[in-house]
Amino acid sequence: MLLRIKRLSRGFTLIESLIVLVITCSIISFPIIELKGYRDNLALINTRAQVKSAINFCLKESIINKRVYFIRYSETSNKLKVMSDWSTAEKTFLINSQVKISNIDNLTIKKKSYVAPRTIYFKCGKITKRMTIQLMWGRLIEK
Repeated sequence: MLLRIKRLSRGFTLIESLIVLVITCSIISFPIIELKGYRDNLALINTRAQVKSAINFCLKESIINKRVYFIRYSETSNKLKVMSDWSTAEKTFLINSQVKISNIDNLTIKKKSYVAPRTIYFKCGKITKRMTIQLMWGRLIEK
Protein backbone atom coordinates (compact mmCIF):
# COMPACT_ATOMS: atom_id res chain seq x y z
CA MET A 1 0.00 0.00 0.00
CA LEU A 2 2.79 2.45 0.89
CA LEU A 3 4.53 1.66 -2.38
CA ARG A 4 1.37 2.45 -4.34
CA ILE A 5 1.03 5.93 -2.71
CA LYS A 6 4.61 6.81 -3.60
CA ARG A 7 4.08 5.90 -7.23
CA LEU A 8 1.03 8.21 -7.56
CA SER A 9 2.71 11.28 -6.06
CA ARG A 10 5.78 11.59 -8.29
CA GLY A 11 5.47 15.34 -9.06
CA PHE A 12 5.63 17.27 -12.33
CA THR A 13 7.48 16.09 -15.41
CA LEU A 14 10.03 18.23 -17.19
CA ILE A 15 7.63 19.04 -20.04
CA GLU A 16 4.89 20.18 -17.65
CA SER A 17 7.37 22.43 -15.84
CA LEU A 18 8.54 23.96 -19.15
CA ILE A 19 4.96 24.66 -20.25
CA VAL A 20 4.23 26.43 -16.97
CA LEU A 21 7.48 28.42 -17.32
CA VAL A 22 6.66 29.52 -20.90
CA ILE A 23 3.14 30.62 -19.94
CA THR A 24 4.44 32.55 -16.91
CA CYS A 25 7.14 34.32 -18.94
CA SER A 26 4.70 35.33 -21.67
CA ILE A 27 2.25 36.76 -19.12
CA ILE A 28 5.07 38.79 -17.55
CA SER A 29 6.46 40.04 -20.90
CA PHE A 30 3.22 41.62 -22.23
CA PRO A 31 3.25 44.61 -19.85
CA ILE A 32 6.96 45.19 -20.57
CA ILE A 33 6.26 45.49 -24.30
CA GLU A 34 3.40 47.93 -23.65
CA LEU A 35 5.61 49.94 -21.30
CA LYS A 36 8.02 50.82 -24.12
CA GLY A 37 5.19 52.33 -26.19
CA TYR A 38 4.00 54.27 -23.16
CA ARG A 39 7.52 55.61 -22.52
CA ASP A 40 7.87 56.76 -26.15
CA ASN A 41 4.48 58.47 -26.01
CA LEU A 42 5.43 60.23 -22.77
CA ALA A 43 8.70 61.45 -24.34
CA LEU A 44 6.71 62.92 -27.25
CA ILE A 45 4.29 64.69 -24.93
CA ASN A 46 7.15 66.20 -22.91
CA THR A 47 9.00 67.31 -26.04
CA ARG A 48 5.87 68.97 -27.44
CA ALA A 49 5.50 70.86 -24.16
CA GLN A 50 9.15 71.99 -24.34
CA VAL A 51 8.76 73.24 -27.90
CA LYS A 52 5.58 75.08 -26.98
CA SER A 53 7.37 76.62 -24.00
CA ALA A 54 10.28 77.73 -26.22
CA ILE A 55 7.90 79.35 -28.70
CA ASN A 56 6.00 81.14 -25.92
CA PHE A 57 9.29 82.36 -24.42
CA CYS A 58 10.41 83.63 -27.81
CA LEU A 59 7.06 85.32 -28.39
CA LYS A 60 7.07 87.16 -25.06
CA GLU A 61 10.68 88.25 -25.45
CA SER A 62 10.03 89.63 -28.94
CA ILE A 63 7.05 91.65 -27.68
CA ILE A 64 8.90 93.00 -24.62
CA ASN A 65 12.25 93.74 -26.30
CA LYS A 66 10.80 94.62 -29.73
CA ARG A 67 13.37 92.47 -31.51
CA VAL A 68 13.30 89.56 -33.93
CA TYR A 69 13.90 86.14 -32.36
CA PHE A 70 14.85 82.86 -34.00
CA ILE A 71 14.37 79.27 -32.90
CA ARG A 72 16.89 76.75 -34.19
CA TYR A 73 16.95 73.01 -33.59
CA SER A 74 20.20 71.09 -33.63
CA GLU A 75 19.56 67.41 -34.26
CA THR A 76 23.12 66.38 -33.37
CA SER A 77 23.12 67.98 -29.93
CA ASN A 78 19.34 67.69 -29.33
CA LYS A 79 19.04 71.32 -28.34
CA LEU A 80 16.45 73.92 -29.15
CA LYS A 81 18.04 77.38 -29.10
CA VAL A 82 16.26 80.71 -28.82
CA MET A 83 18.37 83.54 -30.25
CA SER A 84 17.95 87.24 -30.80
CA ASP A 85 20.58 87.15 -33.52
CA TRP A 86 22.16 84.19 -35.32
CA SER A 87 25.29 84.06 -33.20
CA THR A 88 24.34 83.87 -29.51
CA ALA A 89 21.75 81.71 -27.78
CA GLU A 90 19.71 83.45 -25.10
CA LYS A 91 18.03 80.29 -23.87
CA THR A 92 18.59 76.61 -24.62
CA PHE A 93 16.05 73.82 -24.23
CA LEU A 94 17.39 70.25 -24.00
CA ILE A 95 15.32 67.79 -26.02
CA ASN A 96 15.05 64.06 -25.33
CA SER A 97 17.65 62.27 -27.46
CA GLN A 98 15.12 59.67 -28.66
CA VAL A 99 12.79 62.31 -30.12
CA LYS A 100 13.47 63.82 -33.53
CA ILE A 101 11.80 67.09 -34.53
CA SER A 102 11.25 68.24 -38.10
CA ASN A 103 9.95 71.44 -39.74
CA ILE A 104 10.99 73.75 -36.93
CA ASP A 105 14.19 75.00 -38.56
CA ASN A 106 14.59 78.74 -38.71
CA LEU A 107 11.32 79.63 -37.04
CA THR A 108 11.36 83.44 -36.96
CA ILE A 109 9.24 85.46 -34.57
CA LYS A 110 9.06 89.13 -35.40
CA LYS A 111 8.00 92.16 -33.41
CA LYS A 112 4.48 92.06 -34.84
CA SER A 113 4.08 88.55 -33.40
CA TYR A 114 2.62 86.91 -36.46
CA VAL A 115 3.78 83.58 -37.86
CA ALA A 116 1.92 81.74 -40.61
CA PRO A 117 0.60 78.29 -39.71
CA ARG A 118 3.32 75.69 -39.48
CA THR A 119 3.14 71.97 -38.73
CA ILE A 120 5.92 70.57 -36.57
CA TYR A 121 6.50 66.81 -36.55
CA PHE A 122 7.78 64.80 -33.58
CA LYS A 123 9.02 61.23 -33.99
CA CYS A 124 10.04 58.75 -31.30
CA GLY A 125 10.50 55.15 -32.36
CA LYS A 126 7.47 54.17 -34.41
CA ILE A 127 5.23 56.90 -33.00
CA THR A 128 4.85 60.19 -34.90
CA LYS A 129 2.86 63.17 -33.63
CA ARG A 130 2.33 66.58 -35.10
CA MET A 131 1.56 70.03 -33.78
CA THR A 132 0.24 72.84 -35.97
CA ILE A 133 1.02 76.27 -34.59
CA GLN A 134 0.23 79.83 -35.57
CA LEU A 135 1.12 83.08 -33.86
CA MET A 136 -1.51 85.79 -33.95
CA TRP A 137 -2.14 88.85 -31.82
CA GLY A 138 0.73 88.01 -29.52
CA ARG A 139 -0.63 84.55 -28.70
CA LEU A 140 0.30 81.01 -29.68
CA ILE A 141 -2.58 79.18 -31.32
CA GLU A 142 -2.25 75.41 -31.45
CA LYS A 143 -4.46 73.37 -33.74
